[in-house]
Amino acid sequence: MVRAIFGIEIGFVAFVFEPGSLAQYTYIVATDVFMVFLRRVNLLLGEKNLVKLLLGRYYRPYEEQRIFMFLDLQASTPLAERLGHLTYSRLLQDCFNDLGVVARYGAEVYQYVGDEAVLTWEAGQGLKDGDCLKAFYAFRDRLESRDQYYRDRYGCGPFFKAGAHLGKVTVTEVGKYKREIAFHGDTLNTAARIQAHCNKLKKELLITETLYSALDTDAYSFEILGKVALRGKVKEVGIVSVARREDKNSLSSRD
Repeated sequence: MVRAIFGIEIGFVAFVFEPGSLAQYTYIVATDVFMVFLRRVNLLLGEKNLVKLLLGRYYRPYEEQRIFMFLDLQASTPLAERLGHLTYSRLLQDCFNDLGVVARYGAEVYQYVGDEAVLTWEAGQGLKDGDCLKAFYAFRDRLESRDQYYRDRYGCGPFFKAGAHLGKVTVTEVGKYKREIAFHGDTLNTAARIQAHCNKLKKELLITETLYSALDTDAYSFEILGKVALRGKVKEVGIVSVARREDKNSLSSRD
């Protein structure tokens, strides 16, 4: 390349140790370290949040219309007791790595809390083609496709149940010594409480009637379960169970 571009005859070893090369190596290494650091910060804050944070978007609280989905590992307590803390932590690592498939459907991972993950979408993105529902089933399919791996390594096939709600939340930057982008509002509490009803109602995915009314997709069948009293809420909330039509058709054909 040196010969072709600059017309200079120089051997490879001489080029590597040429005095001017040190500045180039320093620049390359410094740039690489900076890009790795930037990538890590971007992953820590979320793919869409770094630029907004740098522009001061979150300095003052403001409202957004968002979808939140709480995913919880079923039978987590018996699993933790059987596997032990270290192996159980590796199980969660694998599960949350597989959760990466939800990025295809515009989902942002807001938090990991123990054996629970919280996903969020801007309302328009999550409602588009039912992406918030597609994300849940993509994650379920991913776990099922790796079922043998999980059974060989952990002796179980992990299964997550979920609850989702659509509503207004406040977004802001919080913390003095540890900065974090936080969402506040009843929308999160409702989604969490809905998810807690999955075991009681024997459903894998529950959504509120508010979210159900905003969706426009025929890829799923919905069952309106009526209103339920949620802990900490005065008014009852209407909930709807979700099932994928292709799953139901598959079960029917086997019957």
